[in-house]
Amino acid sequence: MIEQASKHALEVTFASSPQAGTFGHALLNAYRELPILTTINPFPRFMGNALKFLYEFSPLGITKLLTPAAERTLASGNPATASQVISRATLGTGMLAAAIAIRATDVGGEKWYELKVPGSDQRLDTRAMGPFNMYLLMAEGSSIPSG
Repeated sequence: MIEQASKHALEVTFASSPQAGTFGHALLNAYRELPILTTINPFPRFMGNALKFLYEFSPLGITKLLTPAAERTLASGNPATASQVISRATLGTGMLAAAIAIRATDVGGEKWYELKVPGSDQRLDTRAMGPFNMYLLMAEGSSIPSG
């Protein structure tokens, strides 16, 4: 139980070591081979885990069910994996939709990470409010022109 809790804590804080053969593992290897890359981004493990999170919690996350491993899991009669993939993709899609809606209204500030407080001139900085701030950044890139 302690091992599971520790593993979960590392995953939630984006501090877990990526599995061999994944994009995150390749990213860490690139940083090991070229240490100068740490001048650009000193936290490659966090970046790899954050990208994995964004993939799983987005509309693209549903594509995990198209892999042969997912097919074998479903054929074995264990729908838990499929329900986890579907729930994560749905939650991420909802957060992205909410961020797009915020950016398309007057609640979105001038900068991608700002939210305006209705009825005042106050702005909230969401950069410390991860992971939702990542969806605001994605929404800024896909913003729908108003009017």
